[in-house]
Amino acid sequence: MKTAILKTNLWDDDAFYELNIDTKLLYLLLMSAPERGVSDVYSVSDRILSVRSGLNEQQLRVCKKQLEEKELVMFNGKYIWL
Repeated sequence: MKTAILKTNLWDDDAFYELNIDTKLLYLLLMSAPERGVSDVYSVSDRILSVRSGLNEQQLRVCKKQLEEKELVMFNGKYIWL
């Protein structure tokens, strides 16, 4: 079993509450993805994110942009920085 540290203070973060529901789903998925482990940097493809979240390519693009604008996550190709 892999372990990840999930910061529960996100429930007190105004930036989290400003996200739309799809973006919140993606953020929680990114925080708990099995690829993550205990690192804040990991690699996962958009295809996998789409399958796991149920978001299509356009929705995924919008959500990723919103996460970057709120400075919650940074994306570079397949790499994710939390």
